Amino acid sequence: SLAQFYGIEIDDFAVQIAQLAMWLTEHQMNMKFSQTFGKYYARIPLKDSAKIVCANSLEIDWDELLFEPEPEPVAENKKPIFVSKKHKAKIAKMNKETKNELFSANNDIASVLPEKPKQYNYILGNPPFIGKKEQNITQKIDLEKIFAGYNGIGVLDYVTCWYLKAAKYIKGTKIKCAFVSTNSITQGEQAGILWHILFQKYRIKIHFAHRTFAWKNEAKGNAAVHCVIIGFANFDTNKKRLFDYIEVKGNATEKEVSNINPYLSEGNDLSILKRNEPLPTIEVLKINYGSMPIDNGILIFTDEEKDAFLAKEPQAKAFMRRYMGGEEFINNTKRWCLWLVGVAPDQLNEMPHVLQKIAQVKTYREASDRKETVKLASTPYLFGEIRQPHTAYILIPKVSSENRKYIPIGIQSADVVASGSCLIVPQASLYVLGILTSMMHMAWIKAVAGRMKSDYQYSSTVVYNNFPFPMPTDKQKEKVEACAKAVLEARALYPNSTLAHLYDARLMPVELVKAHNALDKAVDACYSKVSFMTELERVAFLFEQYDKLSAPLYVAFGNAIEQHIKKRIKQSILNGEIGEAKDYLVSKPEIIWHKAKVENNILYIPIVDKSGILKTSPNPPKEDAEEITPISWKAFKINEEKPMLEYHELENLTDISIVQESTKEWHIWLLQEIEYRNTELLKNFDRQVEAIKKAISLGLY
Repeated sequence: SLAQFYGIEIDDFAVQIAQLAMWLTEHQMNMKFSQTFGKYYARIPLKDSAKIVCANSLEIDWDELLFEPEPEPVAENKKPIFVSKKHKAKIAKMNKETKNELFSANNDIASVLPEKPKQYNYILGNPPFIGKKEQNITQKIDLEKIFAGYNGIGVLDYVTCWYLKAAKYIKGTKIKCAFVSTNSITQGEQAGILWHILFQKYRIKIHFAHRTFAWKNEAKGNAAVHCVIIGFANFDTNKKRLFDYIEVKGNATEKEVSNINPYLSEGNDLSILKRNEPLPTIEVLKINYGSMPIDNGILIFTDEEKDAFLAKEPQAKAFMRRYMGGEEFINNTKRWCLWLVGVAPDQLNEMPHVLQKIAQVKTYREASDRKETVKLASTPYLFGEIRQPHTAYILIPKVSSENRKYIPIGIQSADVVASGSCLIVPQASLYVLGILTSMMHMAWIKAVAGRMKSDYQYSSTVVYNNFPFPMPTDKQKEKVEACAKAVLEARALYPNSTLAHLYDARLMPVELVKAHNALDKAVDACYSKVSFMTELERVAFLFEQYDKLSAPLYVAFGNAIEQHIKKRIKQSILNGEIGEAKDYLVSKPEIIWHKAKVENNILYIPIVDKSGILKTSPNPPKEDAEEITPISWKAFKINEEKPMLEYHELENLTDISIVQESTKEWHIWLLQEIEYRNTELLKNFDRQVEAIKKAISLGLY
């Protein structure tokens, strides 16, 4: 009955509407019941009703609704206490002394207060969608209270408060929850923050989910909102359902999956957090932001402004550079900047109008409230943040329309200054460009990137650095490079068309469509022999790869790892015992490398068993262990001049790179997990043997 429904609504008028809506819904269901069973069924006059209170559901105790409380002052100078209607009569019969004793602070009153029902069965809601920039002060306080003790919560949408409050409430119960939410909680940085908390602390499991769809109510002038629906609980279930919308305004297709991750794709319960380095895969270049002038626009020019300035200061032409961000790149908008890096003082002195610009920048920076900006006033002729590459680079717009099948990404020469509204990958390679402009990368962007309104917001720390690049063979890599080149050539066929026109779904030229289709096939082949039929399949596969690469990785003992294993391989090859060498290559003990320690310029690496449990003592020994055991440390000397191990790379063997962080601690990132590596070793075993023979002859193995 309606008496089994409870609700909380902050707006008093909405409370009345909800109450009426519940009665109307009940009446509609009764009429449908009558039509189905041929018997008239109605509950008139209305007796039961849903209990809907006007309150802030983030502040109220949800259990209060189950008590059906009402204030009942029972004794003079005593704080009113909430009791149920059915217990009023019992309390009324008590004398004053009994009441005072009963309701004193030191007495247990459970004998007269109603027993709370065990729990709710379901918690459903459509909490408000309010982004971080739109939240008022009260809402920000609510969010800070709910997420007290957690870092990075400033990026969270207001709707996330209900997820955490529900997670706390249902802990250890069989209550099921489901919320309609903005799709932003499954995207970008906030998805990693929110779901990391829900998974790690509250062991939440997603039972079903509707991926992004457009929801528009009947209010006048109401815009469609991109929503998701997520059903979750504090326990697992074998049958999980995922509803996908090929068109956000279309109908859903249902798929039963083994697990649903926070990005509403099939995959493990992982949360993608910001990382400062790319995942450890082959030939992944670091990404960065473009340069920031921090000049109040003084050093930046439009076409017209540039021409007018050069008419007054013709000598400045040599220092006028094309200035390009995402908007300029996509729409071919012309902007320019004064790039005075390396300009001699005597040259500057001969350009009075340039000096005037420099003086204006100095004044602007000195007036800033930021100490860092004030410091930059000492070099007013330079950009505040300079990250311009000395080589050609890949340019990635930070924001791109969701209506494009591909984000336009391209290569720019070093003389084009990249602005802070784009991301850059120096040492541009056609292979990396091909991967980034593929449907595989777009599937990743759609799954994890944040949004600005509804447009894709590309980021280095969430999107690029977490993207699992493939491990291609030389032939596969060459194919990707050729296809990426063909995409650039297809664009060049239309020199008067902007990238905005070329990548408009309605206008995309057939040559460009064919070039991208070929590139997609080439990139897919780098990942798998099996074709991906849907975007969901692509995303599920990418999350699986991410899970492997971001976790502590299993690797075979090989290049620069265990010398006694290498010696056995070497001896086997020299003795012609190729089969034995093969066994060593593919069936060696496995390890996981954790955070290493450095003492006296020695890098100590803990060896652990395959289960991933660290079994070493807290302090590393000062000497090498003779035998490899699950509880030993392996020591390597560190080259003082270079932040890397002294080792020789051998073709197609596991590479190792070391990144030194500000904490002076070292992290070892192993580039491939053992299953993939063993497959590749078996595929190219003859080649491996020849490489090792060559290394032996050169004294490198």
